[in-house]
Amino acid sequence: MKKILKFILPVIILAIVIIAKISISDNEALIVNRQSDPNLRVLVVAGHGEQINSSYQTAGKQSPTWENGLKIYEGISNKDLAENLVIKLKHAGIDAQIINPELRDISLQARINRINTIYSYDKRSIAIFLHHNAQAYNKTADYFDKQNLYGWTSAEIGGATGTEIFTSKGFTKADQIAKYIGNSISNQQSAISNLKFRGLKEANFFVLKYTSCPAALLEFGFMTTKVPDCMVISDSLHREIYLQSIVSGLKQYSNSISNQQLAINNQQLTINN
Repeated sequence: MKKILKFILPVIILAIVIIAKISISDNEALIVNRQSDPNLRVLVVAGHGEQINSSYQTAGKQSPTWENGLKIYEGISNKDLAENLVIKLKHAGIDAQIINPELRDISLQARINRINTIYSYDKRSIAIFLHHNAQAYNKTADYFDKQNLYGWTSAEIGGATGTEIFTSKGFTKADQIAKYIGNSISNQQSAISNLKFRGLKEANFFVLKYTSCPAALLEFGFMTTKVPDCMVISDSLHREIYLQSIVSGLKQYSNSISNQQLAINNQQLTINN
């Protein structure tokens, strides 16, 4: 019996220690969750795919190769922005995740399904789609690369330029989100670059129309215009400011929700008294 206890006792002690550690970890997780923003969970979607074995996963969706060698693959740029946006949001105390972490370009419906599933159990969720824009070809295009991809060397000669935000048509909660992000981008980005903010727009894009939660689609510059757009898109400082503008706008939006709730609570107290 003593020999049995000699072997069993250490096992029991080890089990108690493990259980204690798990309990501590659970409590720590609860503390972290309590510190998260009570109003927001941001579902970030990077537009298009990346590269697999040096093969770009989305046909088109790229700039021409400019004469200085600069080239932007939209899917690769978007994924880099998405990953860094999630990091910045988490540092700001906002729950965030990338909806499409794969290298391949998953379908729009698959993206929507993932978003709607999360929204079904977490109503704080909003969706932010990150993209770059492109101008349809016309005769004013003054540049063609070796693959015959067209572009404009400057906005001054007709190249479309700027950043814009889309929400679905009609009045929705997403309109407020877009307004706060738009104001932040306009104030911060325009301070150091000549990439203008083109404003808030509405469109029946598939991903905006069929997401259950509020959703906004951001178009950061035109890949078909070298100056200023591609120069800004490819610049690390401008990318940093762009992302920080989004975070600031979302924080302001969250604060507005808290202020509204506080006003409702105060009004209820007044009525009860």
